[in-house]
Amino acid sequence: MLVIADGAAPTGFARVARSFLERLQDRWRLEQLLVHHREDPGGLPWPTHACDLAGDPFGHEKARRLVRALRPDAVLVLYDAVRSGHFLRVLAADRGATAGPALIVHTPPEGRYRSPRAVAALADADQVVSATPAGVGWLRDAERQAAASERPFTLPLLEVVPYGVDLERFRPAPEGRSAARRRLRELGGPALEGPEDAVWILCAQQNRRRKRLDVAVRAFARVAASCPRARLCLHTNPSGRRADGTGDGVDLPALVAALGVEDRVVLTAHELTGGEVSEHPRLDDEHLALLFASCDLGLNTSMVEGWGLVAFEHAATGAAQIVPGHSAAASLWGDVAVQVPAFEAEPVTVGTTVEERPVDEDVLVDELRALVDDDVRRTRLGRAARRRALDPSLSWDEAAAALRALVEQAIAERRGSERPTRSWDRPGIEIPGSRRRSLRDQESPAGLARERSA
Repeated sequence: MLVIADGAAPTGFARVARSFLERLQDRWRLEQLLVHHREDPGGLPWPTHACDLAGDPFGHEKARRLVRALRPDAVLVLYDAVRSGHFLRVLAADRGATAGPALIVHTPPEGRYRSPRAVAALADADQVVSATPAGVGWLRDAERQAAASERPFTLPLLEVVPYGVDLERFRPAPEGRSAARRRLRELGGPALEGPEDAVWILCAQQNRRRKRLDVAVRAFARVAASCPRARLCLHTNPSGRRADGTGDGVDLPALVAALGVEDRVVLTAHELTGGEVSEHPRLDDEHLALLFASCDLGLNTSMVEGWGLVAFEHAATGAAQIVPGHSAAASLWGDVAVQVPAFEAEPVTVGTTVEERPVDEDVLVDELRALVDDDVRRTRLGRAARRRALDPSLSWDEAAAALRALVEQAIAERRGSERPTRSWDRPGIEIPGSRRRSLRDQESPAGLARERSA
C-alpha cells in the first residue's frame, strides 16, 4: 500500500500517520510518500520517498510515478480534504475503470466549504473517511450544493474513523507539573522558568494565519497585566515563515516584544536552538510528552479546526483546555472544555477553502484570567478533559482496525470477486532516491511464516 502523508515533520498530521501506519504494517507492505519533504529524512520503519522531482513541489507527479512503479493494491491519503483531492485527480486519471489501486482518503474536514468545487475531486475516491461526524456533514453539504449547480458530483460512501490518543506517551506527571518542568530542563528541553505556582499556558498550534496566534499572544498579554502567575509557552515556528521564506504566520518574537511580555513567554524554538529562529521546533516523543505534562492549561485560537490532536494529547495529562466554539472543536469537546464564541465567517481571503471564524478576543481574555486565578475550577476542568481523552472511542488500536477494514473492503470492491494480489507478491521496482529495504527486513518472522503457510 502506498501511503501519502506527513512523515518526519513535527506536526500532528505526522503523528497521526505514524500512529495509523505502525498498526497497519503487519497487514500490508507499506511505502510512504512524504508530503512537505524535498529530501528524505529517514527514521521511519518502512520505505519512504521524498517529493524531490523538479517542478513538482507537492508530490503529485511523484505519486503518479510511484503508483506506476509499485503497482500497489491501495493508495491511502492521510491529508486535508482539499489537498487529498489534488492527489486523487492525478491518480484517478491514470488508472483504468477496473485496473489500478483502490483510492482511500482519511481526512479531518475543518468546516463548511466556501465552494463545493473545493472537494469535488473526492468523488474519484473509492472510500472517503472523515475523522468526525461533523466532517461528513460538511462534505455532504458540499455535495448537495453542487447538485444544484452545472457541475454536480457524487461522493462515495462516507465513513467516520476518529483519531486516537497515545495514552502510554501522554499522561499526568507522577510528581506534578513543577516536577515535570524540572525534568524537562534536566533533559535539555525548553526551560519553563518561573515561580513554583506559575500557571503555564500551552499554545502549540502551527504558526499560520488561520491559527491566529496573534490573538493568543495579545489575549495573554492582557491577562498577564493583572495575573502575575500567568506564563505562556509557544511551541511553534516563531517566524511564521518556512525555510524558503514563504508563509503567512505571525512574527512572534516581535509581537511578544511589542507587548512587553518577553519575561513571561517562552518560545521553545529559541530555547532549543539558542535563539535561532527556525521552523516548527522538533522534540522527540519523551520531550514532547514532558512539555505537555509541564503545562497547566491548553489554548487553541484557530479559525478552523478538523480535530485538534494537541488538545487531546495535552488533555491526557489532565490539563484544562480552551478551544474555539466552532467547527469540529465545538462538537468534540462539548462542555468538558471552555469554548470561546466565534464571530461570523470572515470575508473570503485568497487561498481559503473553508469558512474561517475568529474567536472573540475579549471573551478569551476573561476565560483565561478566570482559569489562571481559579485553581479549583482549572483542576476540575483538567480532570474532565482527561476523561474525554480516555474515551475508549479514541483508541488508536480501534481506529486502525476500523481503517484497515475499510481499506480491505475498498480493495475487494475494486477487484470484484478476485482475491487481491498483494504488493509483496509482485517484483519490486527500485525508485531513485527512495529508502527501500528488503522484504525480509520489512516483514517480521511471524509475518513471513504466515505468508509461507498461506
